[in-house]
Amino acid sequence: IYRDEPLQAYPMLEEAKQVVSSVSRPMISSWLAVVEAETAAHLHDEVACEKALERAIMQYRQDGLEEDRLWTRLNAATIPGYQGACYLQLQQPHKALGALEETLVCVPEYSSRHRSLVLADMAATVQQMEEIEKACMLLQNALEITTQTKSLMVLMRIQRVRKNLEPWKETSYLKQLDTSISEILPRIMT
Repeated sequence: IYRDEPLQAYPMLEEAKQVVSSVSRPMISSWLAVVEAETAAHLHDEVACEKALERAIMQYRQDGLEEDRLWTRLNAATIPGYQGACYLQLQQPHKALGALEETLVCVPEYSSRHRSLVLADMAATVQQMEEIEKACMLLQNALEITTQTKSLMVLMRIQRVRKNLEPWKETSYLKQLDTSISEILPRIMT
């Protein structure tokens, strides 16, 4: 999926679902469903994405095996986060923003990296809505957290959203963001 080869994910997902179907592992089944939803979203298949998201929600149980929770990293914040990422991919920014806001409420305070990822996704969402000032503010917040976490994954996501903001490069909001990025980037890279 992350190499932009979502079609190659389907056979592996089907094989994994067959393996898991013989045992009761609802957390893993739920995780496979969110990955399937994300794959469908990358293929712009809204119907398949929605069905997979519904399955993920139905199969998710917080009382699953601790090992499965740790392996899948599914919790109250991640499922709406996957929903938001799917809707963002499907160019449905209003649905994406609602899911991402729900995620942000559920992200524990100690999970700074997750918080910064959600903020970057929210910035991408409001950028789709052409709310450029808000997108820049959200990216600024994600960037400030990233100075502490030094997460290259988050930094790459911030830069991807920034690239999509290029048509508004002459706005004061974007100029201010670019200044912040150029000041903060050396601190993140050390």
